[in-house]
Amino acid sequence: MKQGFDYDNVTSVEFGVCRDADDGDSFLLVPVDNDVKQILQEMLAETKSKVHSDGEPQNYQPAEKYSSTEQLKLPLVNDMVARIKEVYDAENLPTDAEAIADPDGMIAYFALFYDKHGNKVFAMRRSTQFKGILKARNRLIRWEDETLKIIPDNVFKLDQDFDFYVSNDMIYIHRPSGFEYTAALDEHILQQAEQNSRALEQDIGFVNFDGIVQYVANHKRAARLVASLRSRNDLSQISKTHLKKLCKATNVSIHDSNGKLCPEAGQEYLFLQVLDRRRYNVTLIENNDETYVAASRRRAK
Repeated sequence: MKQGFDYDNVTSVEFGVCRDADDGDSFLLVPVDNDVKQILQEMLAETKSKVHSDGEPQNYQPAEKYSSTEQLKLPLVNDMVARIKEVYDAENLPTDAEAIADPDGMIAYFALFYDKHGNKVFAMRRSTQFKGILKARNRLIRWEDETLKIIPDNVFKLDQDFDFYVSNDMIYIHRPSGFEYTAALDEHILQQAEQNSRALEQDIGFVNFDGIVQYVANHKRAARLVASLRSRNDLSQISKTHLKKLCKATNVSIHDSNGKLCPEAGQEYLFLQVLDRRRYNVTLIENNDETYVAASRRRAK
């Protein structure tokens, strides 16, 4: 059985940056001293503490509207994060001391942590603040010899924590927007939208997904809904009768074609909302049905 990462016995720390290149992003290691390594360990500890502050993190869902910080997790084997898995599994990343000389090309910075058992943790942060201080060059000052002087050197600023980290084949997410950006999630989800929609057709055999397949290819939010639905393991249990009833209650137009349900043209996104439990109906006032769309579909306790 694989032993978990020993956070109390980190034996090695590496630092690197992700740069935007013509042939794709490049991940390069940059030599740092022990003081920087200590700060990186503190950032990891802070991130881990925040992600687990409310117990076990929730499962990440691409269609969810998240706050700036959350407590989420996503298995590293998920197809959506193939880019992160590739970097996490990479061995012997190249070292380039000049990789931070041009800050404009930097997308993010990362750290690799190793424990005494050879286990690895990968942590990453979008490099907005990291580059921001450098762009303030010639406006940064320090106290020296009883005089305020301009700092002539390039200055970078590390953050308090990471956007996410990977440990024991699980991605733990603290800042969803940073995670989605560096993982290029929208690009991947759009590329997989048609394939995911066809997979849903196999799970829900009484629904015709032809119109949805065409629709999601050019609609990011719909593609996210499809990706979110693909993570469910109960789609085959959906009742055709109950689905028709909920569509009617929430004003989603559908029709029957050769025994299969089809959303009317222009109703594809609304139909996906129904499948993803995001459209609902309430009647608190007599003869006044109200339909709403939920930004979150976390199950109530």
